[in-house]
Amino acid sequence: YTFTTADTGGANRILNHVRPTSTTATWNYMPAPADGTIDDQYFKDIVVDSLGQSHIVMYNHPLGDAIYLIRSPDATTLSNLSIDGGGIPGADVGRHISLAICPTTSPIGNSLHVAYYDQTNQALKYARCLRSCGNEGSWATSFVDPATPANPPTDNRGEFAQITCDSSGIIHIGYYHRTASSLQYANNANQCGNAVLEPTEQCDDGNLNDSDACRNN
Repeated sequence: YTFTTADTGGANRILNHVRPTSTTATWNYMPAPADGTIDDQYFKDIVVDSLGQSHIVMYNHPLGDAIYLIRSPDATTLSNLSIDGGGIPGADVGRHISLAICPTTSPIGNSLHVAYYDQTNQALKYARCLRSCGNEGSWATSFVDPATPANPPTDNRGEFAQITCDSSGIIHIGYYHRTASSLQYANNANQCGNAVLEPTEQCDDGNLNDSDACRNN
């Protein structure tokens, strides 16, 4: 699991990850790396894959980006990368972040999927990684609701997001529509590029390769 601790001065907060080293009550403690001073990491989520690998996502408050962390094979360190918002001036994405891993029996087993709130655009966003998730280029992001945000925003959707992946590889997201004061639901069924071969499709590579006769649109 993950938790947050204050430094000796009480001003800054550090994200930590602990995991059992065996079936006993012994836990392995690993402070997460940080880009600059991370003063608040209260939005975070964790999943463990079929190989026992821990995957963590979090909101980096000072930089306003969504971060992905992965535990090293020897279970001693955590490395991190930005999956959205990194290097974009004025961006504030990653609040209300939620992480899911697809079942190994699904067409996209062990792939990672993230739902989160884009404060800048007041919209729900989605990020996914089908493989090699420790590489920043393996992550793809998109808007879910609204699909094309207004500028400036005229609606507020996407807070309190929760995401899951079913046995067919379909992604389901629940979230709050603040403007309408209502609970909303979205999924990517029957969507070109979701990496799931559905009855109406001849192929679907997840829009990963432009050269395999499976067009990326």
